[in-house]
Amino acid sequence: MALHFLSATDVHALVSLEDVLQTQREVFAAMHRGEALLAPRALLPGDHESVAFAYLARAGKGLPAVVKMGSINPTNTEIGKPAIHATILVSDEKTGELHTIIDGESVTLMRTAAASAIAVETFTSAAPSMIAFIGSGPQIISHMEFLHELFPSAAFRAFARNAERAQTLVDFAKSHDLEFTLVKSAREAVEGAEVVITATNSTTPLLEASWLAQTKLLVSIGSFGPGRCEYGQDVVAAASTIAVDDVETSIRQAGPLVEAIAAGTLDPTSLISFGEKLNAGFRRTSTDDLWIYNSVGIGIQDAALAGLLMHRAEGSQFGRTIEV
Repeated sequence: MALHFLSATDVHALVSLEDVLQTQREVFAAMHRGEALLAPRALLPGDHESVAFAYLARAGKGLPAVVKMGSINPTNTEIGKPAIHATILVSDEKTGELHTIIDGESVTLMRTAAASAIAVETFTSAAPSMIAFIGSGPQIISHMEFLHELFPSAAFRAFARNAERAQTLVDFAKSHDLEFTLVKSAREAVEGAEVVITATNSTTPLLEASWLAQTKLLVSIGSFGPGRCEYGQDVVAAASTIAVDDVETSIRQAGPLVEAIAAGTLDPTSLISFGEKLNAGFRRTSTDDLWIYNSVGIGIQDAALAGLLMHRAEGSQFGRTIEV
């Protein structure tokens, strides 16, 4: 049996930012229509706030089954290793045999940032002039890429606790001619920003609701599991609307929402589905209230991009093949 391997370099060579954006627009809408299929996500806690995960999905009927497995290990940064590791396995859509193995970190970075950028496009009433970040990892860089693609006039600012990685953000912004400011506190980063994006491994809230008085949309990437809480219950209470990538997954695994539902302060039926809104061509019109988009990350996102990569690689110079 021939197995095909795609590295991170291959992934970036095979698809453009717009390609990735289009996969995410299409697959979320397809999930709402019942065409993209998602199995329950598995999370397995480990030591030192680590977590192993496994996702299984199809981007559409008749399309290949895609599995992503990996782990998030916050303490890896102390030994110079990435905090997130992932591998994606793509089956042949006809035979079910394992066909392609893809670098999972690159796919995760791209599909997550693309979905966030589309959420900003969908859940704000006007293009933001200032987008604030809390975090310093590769997700921040990927988010800047995709947000600049959709909002080329937007300026960025960030609060990052890790000085070395903060400098990486500065260097990236400079090399891509982005308007970027590094600030000294989370409060300084978010106050006055129309959009705030958190991408951390925090188990305690990073924000206070009062800081978000002028914010139209909070996007949380790191509140992906029980106990992962980038924002607290004061922010939940301050939000007029909370959107999620998948309602069923979020009510069980999105930390701040799990906590609010358990406390009886959030009705799970009030959560709105990202895919439903995309399928309907929704665009937000309100301007004076706070919305939250809580992204736990779901398998259909990986399946959509992985399927495109597999087909793009066939007959190309990218990747390598071995017989097993």
